Order: sequence, then structure tokens, then C-alpha cells
Amino acid sequence: MNFSKLLALMLPLVLVMALAMSCGAEQPAPAAPAGITAEELQAAIAGIQIPEGLSEADVSEIVSSAISAQPGITAADLQTAVDAAEGITAAELQAAIAGIEIPEGLTEDDVSKIVEGAIQPGLSADEVSKIVSDQLDEQPGITAEDLQNAVDAAVVIAVAAAVPAPAAPAPADVMQSGTLDVAFQQVVTFGNDYTVRTAPEIGFVGTTSGEPVLKLNGDGEVVPQLITEWSLDDSGSVWTLKLREDVEFHRGWGNMTSDDVIFSMQEISGEDSVSSWAGTSREYLAVEGGGITKVDDYALSVDLVAPKRGFLDFLIQPAFIVNSKTVFDSLGREAAGPLGIGTGPWQYEEESLHEYWRFSALQDHYRKAPEFAELVFWQIPEENTRLAGFLTGNLDTFLMNFDSKPSLDKVPGIQYMAIPNGTTQHLGLHPNHYAGMGEADFEERRPGAFNCLKDDACPWVSPNPDINSPEWERARKVREAMLISIDRQAIVDSFLDGEGLPQSLWTWENALHRLPPKYREWEFNPDRARQLLAEAGYEDGFDMIVTASTRGVAGEHASCEAVAEYFEDIGIRTQIDRVPQTVIGPKLNARSYVGLNCHGTGGRASPATIMHIIYGSNSGFSAGFDHPIMDDLVEQMNAAVDSETHWAKLNEIAAFMYDNALDSGLYSVNLLFPLGPNVVAWTEHINYAESRVLGSYEYAKHRAE
Repeated sequence: MNFSKLLALMLPLVLVMALAMSCGAEQPAPAAPAGITAEELQAAIAGIQIPEGLSEADVSEIVSSAISAQPGITAADLQTAVDAAEGITAAELQAAIAGIEIPEGLTEDDVSKIVEGAIQPGLSADEVSKIVSDQLDEQPGITAEDLQNAVDAAVVIAVAAAVPAPAAPAPADVMQSGTLDVAFQQVVTFGNDYTVRTAPEIGFVGTTSGEPVLKLNGDGEVVPQLITEWSLDDSGSVWTLKLREDVEFHRGWGNMTSDDVIFSMQEISGEDSVSSWAGTSREYLAVEGGGITKVDDYALSVDLVAPKRGFLDFLIQPAFIVNSKTVFDSLGREAAGPLGIGTGPWQYEEESLHEYWRFSALQDHYRKAPEFAELVFWQIPEENTRLAGFLTGNLDTFLMNFDSKPSLDKVPGIQYMAIPNGTTQHLGLHPNHYAGMGEADFEERRPGAFNCLKDDACPWVSPNPDINSPEWERARKVREAMLISIDRQAIVDSFLDGEGLPQSLWTWENALHRLPPKYREWEFNPDRARQLLAEAGYEDGFDMIVTASTRGVAGEHASCEAVAEYFEDIGIRTQIDRVPQTVIGPKLNARSYVGLNCHGTGGRASPATIMHIIYGSNSGFSAGFDHPIMDDLVEQMNAAVDSETHWAKLNEIAAFMYDNALDSGLYSVNLLFPLGPNVVAWTEHINYAESRVLGSYEYAKHRAE
């Protein structure tokens, strides 16, 4: 008997039992059963009429493995499950296992464990059989671990698709109807596991099925969300956070408590985290001598050891959401992450990779029940396709490029959601990494810079981190030449239809007035740029890769290609790459990318909200440079509690970057989402900590007829 036939024989019995025992529970939760006591369970098993061929021990073993994951089952549920299983005997099951043809590398014990692992509610025999059969046919010599992974993948997909709806939903706060269709260039892969999904991916999740614990409003104020109150002790280093007590996880997974928040903090700051916030979150959540302490079920404290103003900036990010500890502990990481069990107003239903994410509206939510019944994110890379979808009524809104605006302006009654300086484009000169230069592990920690220096291949990178050295000055001249060769105003005029502004420094787009005038712009001076290259010894130019990454910022590809043309004009020979963020991101994080990267992101109310992430030498992300001087300045800025000192330190940071030509902005651009005839704007409710992904869709309303 082959493995497919074995599964086809075994699964109907166990699936019927498991599904029957769920009896209205939405998703298995591993807590002790709420609707049946130990005595009732024993009585139920004792009273079961055993089908022919199955002993009481057989039934007890099967029931006990399923009961632990099913709260609220009753004796009647158990009897129904066993009655439905009549016709399959224990002997037949044993014969099936004994007769299986074991693939090379697998023992009978391996097969038994795999079969046990495949027994999950919502998964049909055909679904598992096909997955397993395909694996066995295509990969002779497959190991037990390989096969188990294949079965786990099938389980995750099937469980996510087969979770039953609640039997009696609570009344909705609003009458929900219709679908809100939103398109982006890229929505990447769904999931809420910090060890698998990156910050951009979880950032999208944090506007739908998940949500940040605090929120930044349009006035730049931090306002409550999952956290209702926060306070700082007299030392300025210990924060106490109080949680809402009425927050429920999706699909019946229970009440959110401080255990879940602590678990999520440990996950994002853990060694296996792939979030770009991992390094910085460790400085807040896992600092030596400090850390997280549970106060009670709805309160916790975080000891930062020293004052760190940026802690609240971390808590407002959609890239940090609260996951259920119970879900991850019971289902395991591989199964839990793709289910996206969260606390947001939208419940995840399904995704089609590189096509869409689909969510259903919660009918009752502690904060705001959506007015639309369904939300769909569409991944549509081409602007013309997004525009066509909007004009034909298939999309309600999309993140538009500004070359579409003239066409949209002609649409009768067109409305826009406009967020001033809502996105910004950055020019990162990689790999100007100087933290740890000369140390034994520099090659491992900074491979891009190490290889540049080894081969003398990157004129813009100094082999000496001393900012007063001749080597530093030579590389600085090259960087300055590159940055003053670009006509930022011409790029804004050409690609942004009057909706953008040139930027000298990244993330300062909403705080430009706080910068000294000399740092507010780069001059456009190609003649001086050529002179600087000649002084540095590169009158014949050099070769450089320029990468336009896809981040959903208006004009990002065209503007990056224009930058490459400006470089060509002063003798720098360029190779242009267009890549998704999922391709370039891991290289940036690993400090292995070499070249200029055009990288877009959301506009910031203050550069302080992300300074420690993009420029910190221990951050999980790199904007292109790090330096011990920068680390010290960022630490001083973060420790400055009073506003005057805080902004003075930010200006010192700006001066260090600008004077050494280490980093540059390109432009900021107003965020525009055109609105179709079925929806009105909800701009006042957006989380301005990351406006590029829009978010707050629960506040979207139907447009009145």
C-alpha cells in the first residue's frame, strides 16, 4: 500500500472526529477545555459505544490527542464523533501502516510520526495525499524531515482556508457591506512571524489584522491604542505600560494580556528576528541590566537602563504588532505565522502569492468595526494596470504615480487622500561602514566595505575611519561630487507634478524648518563635481551600480534612473538595476550591497523616530553608512529628554552627515491616493508613523449616493 492510500484510509476517521469536536470553536486553542471538566471527560469516554474493531484504549488515545486543542467540547460531541467513525477498525489501521512501502531514508516510526503530525482539523485526505505523493514521486531518497515539512505546509494552507465562521456573531457596530479594494506595487508575503517576515511585510500586516500598540496622529502626538497609559519613572529609564483589558485575538484565541506583549517584544528583539527593528529593539528590550518585567496580566515594565527617548518611536511602528503567545506555543512557528492571528479590525482570510491579500471585517472590535465587509490588497506592479483598474471601478484606491494625475483629474468628482510629505526618496551610498573597521570580524559584519577596501574598488569609501585623515577627505570629495551632480529640483518638476520638494537629508522632510539653512539643500554644480573627482584622482571616472528598489514611492524608478544619468554626465559609468525590496533588502541588512541604492519610505514627523534604525551600527537595516561618531551622536540624541537639547543633537547629526557627504535625501512627495465613487477620505485617522502603507482602513466610509 502506498503512502497516499494510507492517508486516504486514516484521515477520514480522525478528521471527522476532530471536526466534530470543534463544535463551533473557530480555531483550535490549546488552553484547558472551558466547557467540560476532567470528570465529565472521563464519563464521556466511559459512555462511548465503541465501533466494531476499536478498543476503548484506541478511542481514548485518539480523543486525548484532539481534546487538548479543542475548548468547549461536550460529551455529546464526543459520541457524535465516534459514531461517525464506524466502519474503520484498528486492525485496518495497523495493517495499513505495516504494508506501506517505506521510501529510502524513512523508517516505519518516521511514517507514523508524519501521519500523526498530519492529523489536523480542516484538512482533507486528498489535500494531504496529493502533497505527500508529489513529494515522494519527485524526490527519491527524501528524509523524514523533508516529508514532515511538506505535510506541515499543506496543514497550514488547509487550516487557514477551512476555519469555520462563528455560529452566532456579535452585533456589528456598523452595517457592513461591500469590498474595499486597494492596490500597491508590491504587498510581499503575508505573515506575522518576526523570524520569517521582514519589517516591510509586517508593516502591511500592522495596518490590517495586526496593529501597533500606540499611534502617531496628524499633529505628531502619540495616542493610545492597545496601550492605554504609559509612564516614566524618576530615573527616566523605566517605562510602565498599561494595556486595554478588552482586546481579543481573532478566531477565538482569547484575550490579549501582558504575556502576549512580552512574547512579541522578545520575538522582534530575538537573535532570530529578521526585522530591521531587531537591533534597535534589543537596545530597548534586552539591554544588559534591564529588560521586560510582567507587572500583572495587563501591565508590564521595560527597564532601558538609561534614558532613551526613542522607545515611544518604536511602539508606534506598524512593524511592531502583538502576536498571540498561545497560538505560537500550541501550533508551532511554521503553522502560526501564516495564519496571521492578530488584534486588528480585519481578520486575515487568504492570500494568493504576488496577487492579493484578503481580509474580512470584524463585526465587533474594541476600537472600530469597519464599515466595509471585506478588504483586499492587490499587488499590481504596473502603474497603467492600476490606473485602468481604478478607472473601470475595480479598485477603490491605489498608491499612484504622478504621471497618472492628469488623467485622474479629468474624472468627474475625483477626490484624493493627500498626506503632505507622506513619502520620501533616499540616496544611500553603500557601503560606507566604519563601525568596527580594522577589527577581526569586520569582514563578517561588513562584507561590502571589506571587499571594497580589499580590491580598492569603491572610491566613495574611505579605508580610514578617521574623519581628519587624507584618505577620508579623498573619499569625501567623491561623495560630495556625486551628491552635487544631481539636479533635485528638475527631478521634482519632471516626475512629481508639483507635489514634491527637493530634500537634502533623508527623514527631515517634515522638520526642514528646524535645520540651519546651509543644510537644507545641495547645490546643483556639475562643474564643481568634475573638479572634485579630479582632485580625488578620478578624473576618468569609475564604475558604479545604481539600484532602483521598489518601495511604492511616486517616481522612484524614473528618478533613480535620472540620478544615474547625472552621474554619467560627470564621468561615473553606471549600471541600472530595478529590483523589488524583497531582493535588495537582505543585502542592505547584511551590509553586503555595493553601490547607490534609491530607497523610498514613508514621511516622518521627526527624523528622530527612525534615526537609530537607519544609521545605527547595530541596526537590522542599513541606509548605507555607519560610524562610531554617529553612534555616539544618536545615543546622545536619544537620551535628551528636554526638547531643546533633543533638537540640538539632531542638528549635530545633520551637520555630521552633510559635512561629510555621507548620506542624502532626493525628494519628498505628497502621498496621493485617488478615491473611487464608493469611498470617502479617512486622512485624519491615519497612523503617521508610517503613512506610506496608508492604513486605518476601518475608518473608510461608503460615499453617500
